Amino acid sequence: MNIRKQVLLTLILSCIFVLTFPSNLSAHSKLENSSPKDGEVITTQLHEITLQFNTDIEILSTFTLIDENDKEVSLEKTQIKDRSMVRELNDSLLLANGEYTIQWKIVGKDGHPIEGEYRFSVSLPVEPSSSEQNELTTEPQNQEAIPEAETTPNVEQSEPQADSSQKNGFSWVYYAVGIAALFIIIWGILRAMKRRKQ
Repeated sequence: MNIRKQVLLTLILSCIFVLTFPSNLSAHSKLENSSPKDGEVITTQLHEITLQFNTDIEILSTFTLIDENDKEVSLEKTQIKDRSMVRELNDSLLLANGEYTIQWKIVGKDGHPIEGEYRFSVSLPVEPSSSEQNELTTEPQNQEAIPEAETTPNVEQSEPQADSSQKNGFSWVYYAVGIAALFIIIWGILRAMKRRKQ
């Protein structure tokens, strides 16, 4: 009888333990989401980093950004709101291409300190150097200069044609005026002769 009571008591205590402690274990804070994400490749300039946890975190929580040379990157003060903490990058700071590590340390609502880290990389497009830009700008100018030199003789050839057509037009007018003047002179002479005969 005593053995049965002990077994029954053990089962009851085991049930209470199983039902109670998982809630306590699940209450421990852990990283739930982040921007940038773990393993993400950033192709645009980064302005802020956000870490989000599954529970509220205390004000002493923070994180640091480490470059591939194990040097800490300067960030603004940590902003904590409920389950998230954010740190902005300085306006003058431009992250170079390479791999970066975020190391975070938080204090959860249960008072337990927890830490962890993850990595992401930056791969921004490389801008051409000043010498390459000069080559790109000078090549089109040289290409444009060649057609201009080729087209100038065509303009010179077209101008004499315009002059010749104008000269032909003027000469036709001169001939017409001359013929009309001759007719008027002849008509005047004939009329004058008729008057003398009368």
